[in-house]
Amino acid sequence: RELVRREAAEWGIDPFMMAAIIRQESAFKADIVSRAGAIGLM
Repeated sequence: RELVRREAAEWGIDPFMMAAIIRQESAFKADIVSRAGAIGLM
């Protein structure tokens, strides 16, 4: 949670929006790999 808040503040993004995107894209699994080969939370 703190990491999301800190990064959201640094980028000027609403932390709830950032958390929602992370949840949708990776379900908060940092080691997930997308079909396109992207790795990470977002």
